[in-house]
Amino acid sequence: MIIKDSLMTENTVSEQEFLNNIVNYNFSNLHMDSRAVNPGDLFIVMNDANFKASVFIEHAVMQGAAIIAINNIYINDVLLQKYANVIFIRSEDTRLFAAKLSRIFYKPNIERIAAITGTNGKSSVVSFMHQILSLLGEKSLTIGTMGVVMNETNIKLNIPNLTTPDIISINKVLSNAAENGAVYAAIEASSHGIDQQRIVGLPIDIAAFTNLSHDHMDYHNNMESYWQVKKELFTKFLLPNGTAIINSESIYMEDLKNTCIKRKLQTISYGRDGDIYLIKHNKIDGWQSKISLNICGELCNFQTSLIGAFQIQNLMCAVAALLPWGFSPKSISKMLSEVKNLAGRMSLIKSSNGDVIVDYAHNPNGVLYALKSAKEYVDVMNKIVTIVGCGGDRDKEKRPIVGEIVSAYSDFIIITDDNPRTENPKRIRKDIIAGIKTNSNVLEMPDRQEAIKYGLSMLGKGDVLMILGKGHEKYGTTEGLADKNDINVTKSLLFSNI
Repeated sequence: MIIKDSLMTENTVSEQEFLNNIVNYNFSNLHMDSRAVNPGDLFIVMNDANFKASVFIEHAVMQGAAIIAINNIYINDVLLQKYANVIFIRSEDTRLFAAKLSRIFYKPNIERIAAITGTNGKSSVVSFMHQILSLLGEKSLTIGTMGVVMNETNIKLNIPNLTTPDIISINKVLSNAAENGAVYAAIEASSHGIDQQRIVGLPIDIAAFTNLSHDHMDYHNNMESYWQVKKELFTKFLLPNGTAIINSESIYMEDLKNTCIKRKLQTISYGRDGDIYLIKHNKIDGWQSKISLNICGELCNFQTSLIGAFQIQNLMCAVAALLPWGFSPKSISKMLSEVKNLAGRMSLIKSSNGDVIVDYAHNPNGVLYALKSAKEYVDVMNKIVTIVGCGGDRDKEKRPIVGEIVSAYSDFIIITDDNPRTENPKRIRKDIIAGIKTNSNVLEMPDRQEAIKYGLSMLGKGDVLMILGKGHEKYGTTEGLADKNDINVTKSLLFSNI
């Protein structure tokens, strides 16, 4: 199966030798997860595998791996002798090697790639870009929280369920999309994905920043560390001739702008005093709004079903990110009235007895944006009922903050569960309640479906039920819950006899 390089005297080869003579090696596929390896595949051990490296290697060999790429620090005589029939590629940095190899192996030829980063708004921005491109007759794809979407259709691919997948999976997806005619790609770049170099080697020619607020403190420890990681999208991964899209209303704007100046990057700003800014936002009948934007001097008026000022800001970010690809403000403007909310992002479900909004908001600012936006549309005589929870084994500091925000913008609060993972759900609910004002109307109801049912029962005409935290996400693999989410559970309770 393997044809060895004539210069090799043992079962190792340097990564450069391997890449230079790749035609001399037969392997079926690439993997960074030993569980996915099949006979004849090439397995790459990550730099940070540490003491688990030997476990991963043993498992990959058992699965039939023919070639294994490994960091030099893990190479030793015992390993080479134990697996004498396996070729080991010696690498200085296996993540970078994975990027180089996967681009050679999968040959992805999409060269127009935008990466969007920020605490909130990433999914909406990539979706808005994708929708506008489709309306303009262009084929594109998005990679992110919603999975892989091409031509406004979810593509089922066997890749990790992460906001930003690993670089092998990304290049595999890009190759598949290019074969199906895609020319443009918009990718969500999470702080974890940036920090773990999952986007290394991609020809990112547009990098956009939405905002930064409290989240992931279990990973980053503090906001400064969080920001420095986000900024790496612009310092490490954006091409030298690329364009940076900057939120002019962010407190991090000046730092990011100065960073871009040092790299001599082109920039487009959006928001107050930006190149693209909001002139007028008037609410009209129901949940509709009339919007006036200035897009680099071009006046744009349109009506939209997007709910909330923050969604208009996300839309401006998407518009800014399309301009460097040669689309004119005028052509983009004609499509904006057709742009819709992404599923689970301020998704409106109308009923005769009050309306429901399902949103993915799961951090303090996300919750704040969602509730403030809803309050703008609700008459002072009507009430807002909010259902909220927090995930387990994640940033605990945000829980009481979420509780405080919910109590400031809701007339009635139902604290429920939201994927507690291995943590005691009662402890999570208690942490949220600790931040709620003592005079608030609060009910603790662990069962999420029962919480939704109760929330709906409280609504009267003109009232709004906010269901926050999960958005489009399915409840889990438990029997009976696998295909359920907040949207279809709500619709089932409202419109069926169940």
